[in-house]
Amino acid sequence: MAWLDLTQDATGWSLVDTGLMNEIVQDMSHPATQYPSLISFVGNHNRMLALRSLFPHNNILRRSSVGGIRLHLSITTAHSEYPIWFAESRLRELPLVGESSKAPWKDGIHRYSIDDTRIPTTDLNGSLLTRLVFPWMHVVCFFVDGLAELERTKSLLEASQSRIQA
Repeated sequence: MAWLDLTQDATGWSLVDTGLMNEIVQDMSHPATQYPSLISFVGNHNRMLALRSLFPHNNILRRSSVGGIRLHLSITTAHSEYPIWFAESRLRELPLVGESSKAPWKDGIHRYSIDDTRIPTTDLNGSLLTRLVFPWMHVVCFFVDGLAELERTKSLLEASQSRIQA
């Protein structure tokens, strides 16, 4: 299930917070005294291979490949003082309609309309990563093949730098 997702309806695009972060906090053994590290894996299929190698006890493929940003708690570190949370997403230009729009409405889901005069809809995925995800991450890992994906990654990093300085 996605943690943060982008959905579209007749009124435009929305950011969906599925409440998954709260669920993960509840799964931690003593959240008031645990200090998670946040790692993001962005890119192509090779990110999934890396995730399976780094977190073999987590069933990464169990979750749908659809959805903006998926969040996981490392099973082997869940009860430690410093658990590892890892986010993963694809590297793409245009948003896909995420799974949150297809999932039944449940408690804890929050939808926020996106003002397309402030955030261009041509780069919603990039804005989601650079404005809401990257600033909170301790480590961001990119998996790219070819010049086009490398250029996309460079653009994301440049956008992150300018948005953080602003």
